[in-house]
Amino acid sequence: MRPGDLVLTPMRGGVYIGEVAGPAHFAEAAASHSNLRRDVRWFNPAEPVDGNQLRAPVPALLQSQPTSST
Repeated sequence: MRPGDLVLTPMRGGVYIGEVAGPAHFAEAAASHSNLRRDVRWFNPAEPVDGNQLRAPVPALLQSQPTSST
């Protein structure tokens, strides 16, 4: 991931859409596998997009967690 990449986060049938806004930085976390963080500018922070409205193949990709594509 790098600044400008799009990110999708599914939550309860909806999807939040954002853009990576900065480089990775270290943040102390209880789980050592998730210490890297990136700032994200969310396009719809107040309400998710209905996941059923997304074009194929996005819904299928979101079903197979974790998904990362460049």
